[in-house]
Amino acid sequence: MNVLDEIFREPSTIEGAVGQFREMYPAHRGELQVYGDATTKSFYDTIRLALRGYTAPVRLRVPLANPHVKDRINAVDTKLWAQDGKPGIRISSRCPELIADFEEVMWRPNEKDLLKSTKPNDPYARRTHISDAFGYWIAQEFPVMAEKPAGMKPKPRAPMQPTKVLGDVVYRGHTRGGR
Repeated sequence: MNVLDEIFREPSTIEGAVGQFREMYPAHRGELQVYGDATTKSFYDTIRLALRGYTAPVRLRVPLANPHVKDRINAVDTKLWAQDGKPGIRISSRCPELIADFEEVMWRPNEKDLLKSTKPNDPYARRTHISDAFGYWIAQEFPVMAEKPAGMKPKPRAPMQPTKVLGDVVYRGHTRGGR
C-alpha cells in the first residue's frame, strides 16, 4: 500500500479540503473511499454534498463507533512494520504532516490516550489530526485488538443453536432447525 499525498489546511473546512481534493484529482475514476472519526457523523453529510457530481463513486467507510485508541495504534504499528520486518505501507515525502505525526505524537502520561493540544500558538496543536485519520483507515481495513488485560479469563459460553434466521442449517445432508 502507498500513501501518495495529503491535504493539510490551516484553517481548514470540509468544503475547502474536498475542493482541494477535486482540484488535485479532477478526473479520478476509481471508487473514492472516505474513512474517518465516527463521532463526527455530520461531517460525512457535508462531504457527500461537496462531492456531488464528482467523476467517481463515493463510499463512506465510517464505523458505527471508533476503535479504542490502543487498538488503532496497534493496527497502525502492525501495518507499518509487519512481522516479516518489511514495511506494509510506503508514505510519500509529499506527506510531511503525516510523517511529522509519526515522529512527534506522544502518549499522555497515563498512557491511555494520545496527547493533544488545541492551543493555537502551540506547535504541537498540528499533531495527531492526520495520524488519527490515517489510523481510522488502517483500523477499519486491518484491525488489531489490544492484548487482553493480565488475569482476564474468557467466560464460558453455551454452544450456539441453529435457528431459522437465515433458513434451515444443513449439516452432512441432514436438515436441522426444527424440521
